[in-house]
Parts: sequence; structure tokens; C-alpha cells
Amino acid sequence: MASIQGVSPVQISSLDNANISIVGEGFTTAVAVYFVDPSTSAKVFARSFTIVSDKQINTVVPSISTGQIRVHVVTGGTDATVPAEAKQGFGIGNTIFYSDRVQLA
Repeated sequence: MASIQGVSPVQISSLDNANISIVGEGFTTAVAVYFVDPSTSAKVFARSFTIVSDKQINTVVPSISTGQIRVHVVTGGTDATVPAEAKQGFGIGNTIFYSDRVQLA
């Protein structure tokens, strides 16, 4: 089963070509990447994504509300898991923080 260890970057300040990398394992058979809108809890699918390797996917964040955005990878009809050890601290596991009010260095 696929798993997500993290995303990079963990903060974005603009959706203008906001490229992210998703790292983990078991991504070779990925069929979709989606984001959960923090305002509506709706799934917003990535228009496209690139499987770089079994351990990395690159994509662009779609138009979405500000806040904590959960990122998901679908393989074989199921979502990749986020192991407990990846769920610690800021930018945990499959979460990106998007704020259009913060300018990041």
C-alpha cells in the first residue's frame, strides 16, 4: 500500500504555479492526486501530476481556499496512508499551509 511521508514545501503564499513534491512510497501506480479544500472539505483534483519515481510525485496546487490543505494520492482505488510518525509537527504528513497574507522568504 502507498504511503505519504511528507510534502514540500509545507507553506505556500500564492497559487501562481505553486509546485509541490509529495514524498513517500508506492506511487508507481498512482491514478490521481487531490487536495481537500479547507473551507468546504471538497476534493479538488490536480489537473495533472508527474510520477518522478516510486517515492516522489510532483504536481501543482489547484485553485483552493486558504488554510491547511490535505494532499492525497490515490493508488489502486485507495488513498495512500499517512504513517503515525509522519503526523508530527508543522507541515505534518500530507498537509500544506496556504496563506495569501504571508510572504515567505
